[in-house]
Amino acid sequence: MLYYLAYAHDRQGNLTAARERAEASLKQDSQSPEANKLLSRILFKQGQAAAALEFLEKAIAQKPLDSESRFLRARICRQLGRAKDAAREFAEVEQLKAKEREREDVQNRRP
Repeated sequence: MLYYLAYAHDRQGNLTAARERAEASLKQDSQSPEANKLLSRILFKQGQAAAALEFLEKAIAQKPLDSESRFLRARICRQLGRAKDAAREFAEVEQLKAKEREREDVQNRRP
């Protein structure tokens, strides 16, 4: 429930409330990839790229093929001045997206 409140606050642009709810959600389940990714996104919006990366790494460890998380990691790395890491992540996102499109095409062709 706290995760969804945090998400709603984030969507409304209330980053302070979103962060509080996301942190509370992580106190209940520190391994939640969704809550870790959400807190990461909130911290990134608040200009705290290094802290954002710490939480995002936890999310990616749980869901390494999540292209949204990988794209966020690329953006954070770029902000931190880690151009090579950012380029590698952007390339990985492109590969993940291509695989997702391929899977969707196969599913759409099934009778």
